[in-house]
Amino acid sequence: LKEKVDLENQLEHEQEYIMHKLNKQLRETISKKDALQKKMEVERVAKEVLKAKIEEEEKQCKNALQVRLDQLKREKIEVETQKEQEIELTINKLSVILDRLVSERKELEDKLAFAVSYTHLTLPTKAQVQISWVAVSL
Repeated sequence: LKEKVDLENQLEHEQEYIMHKLNKQLRETISKKDALQKKMEVERVAKEVLKAKIEEEEKQCKNALQVRLDQLKREKIEVETQKEQEIELTINKLSVILDRLVSERKELEDKLAFAVSYTHLTLPTKAQVQISWVAVSL
């Protein structure tokens, strides 16, 4: 009977030891689980913050690119307008020069027509031409 009591005590003692050991492992596991959940929550928040920063940077980049694109469009229009004005100015200058040349040509044609008609009226004789020729060659 004493052996039975001793054996029961020993079993009860072993049960308590195992229970304490299992309780300790359970608490450690729960503690690790809680720590992991906290870490996951911190990482989730950090991920959301990072995502928000990325979205804001994308928005800023997009806005900056749009501003630059608008500026380039304005500059292109300015350059095209300036080129058109330069072309128009060149055309106007060339038109004035052409008008002047046409007028000068007309004057020269008129002078030539007058000279031709005058030379027909006063053609030099062969002797006058020879004398002129001798005078030129001296």
